[in-house]
Amino acid sequence: MNKTGIGLLQTTALPETVRLTKRVEELEYDSIWFAEHNFSRDGITACAAAAAVTERLTIGPSVVPIFTRSPLLMATSFASLDELSGGRIVAGIGAGSRVLIKAQGINFEKPLKALREYVEACRAVWKAHGTHINYEGEMVYLENAELDFEPVRRDIPVWLGPTGPLANQLTGEIAQGASLNAFLGVDYVTWALEHLQTGAERAGRTVDDIEVGMMVVAAVDDSKEAAREYLRPMLAVYLARLPDITKRTSAWGEDGKGWQQLADAVEAGGGEAGKQYITDDIVDEITINGTRDDCLEGLQRYIDAGIDHPIITLFGDIERGIEELAPQR
Repeated sequence: MNKTGIGLLQTTALPETVRLTKRVEELEYDSIWFAEHNFSRDGITACAAAAAVTERLTIGPSVVPIFTRSPLLMATSFASLDELSGGRIVAGIGAGSRVLIKAQGINFEKPLKALREYVEACRAVWKAHGTHINYEGEMVYLENAELDFEPVRRDIPVWLGPTGPLANQLTGEIAQGASLNAFLGVDYVTWALEHLQTGAERAGRTVDDIEVGMMVVAAVDDSKEAAREYLRPMLAVYLARLPDITKRTSAWGEDGKGWQQLADAVEAGGGEAGKQYITDDIVDEITINGTRDDCLEGLQRYIDAGIDHPIITLFGDIERGIEELAPQR
C-alpha cells in the first residue's frame, strides 16, 4: 500500500509550519518532510517542531547535506529527534548540491565516498551507547565517540537523496529508503529504479526492499493554465541554477543547448526572462499541476512508475494543496 507525505520547502515562518504540520496529521497523511538548502530554515529545527506537535506522522528532512555537519553531530541530532518523536524520525541525508555547498566555502570532495562513510559512522554511533567507538575512513574520522544517552532506536532508518546513477546505486545498496529529487519526471523514476536495483543486488536484496519516495512538485489552482503560469518562472530559475537536475529532463535539450539558453536568460533577467523556455510540456513533465483532479491524475503517474511514497511538495497556495490532495482513507 502506498504512503503519501507532504514536503515543505521552509518558505513559511516556523509558527505557520507548525500549524500546517498539525493539519497534515489531522488529514491522515503518512509523513511530513522538510527541505534544507542554503537560503532557508534548517531541516533539523523544523523536524523538532513537528515532532513536538504530532503523535503519528513519520518525520524527516529531505535531505540534510552531509558536508555542513560533522558525522557525530549528524548522528546525535537524529538520535535526539528520534527521542523527541518517540521513534518516528527518518534520517534523511544526502551529499547536497555541489553549487550550493561550494557557495558556503565548503569543499565538495568525493561525495559518494563521504556519504557512505557518514552512514556507516552514524549507524556505529547509534549502536554504541555505553561504549566508545573509533571510525577511520577516507573522509570521516571519529575518535572515542559515543552517545551519552540511550537512543530510542539504534537502527534509525536512513533515507538517502540521490540524483545521479552512482548515488542511486549507493542508495540501493545501503539505505532503507530513497528520497528522489524534486523537479524530475516519471522517465527519470524508471531510470532511477534500474540503478537502485543494481545497488540493491550488491547487498543481496532487491529494489522491493527499499522504500522509494520522491518529492513531487505540485501546484493546485483553478486550472492547468493558471498553475503552469505560476510555476513557469520558478522552474526557470531552479533548472537554470542546477544543471545536474536539468540534465535529467527534456529542458536540457540537445547537447545542453536548451539549458544554456535558459541559464543565460535567467542570468540576465531572472525567472521572468527565463520562463519563455519553460514550455507546457516541461511543466507537465516535472510537476503535477492544475485542479485537484489534474494533480491526483499526475500523482498516479508517479505511483504507476514505481514511487511507493510520494512526497507532495507544494508551491503557491500550500494550505489549499494540503486540503485538496489529502489521502482518501
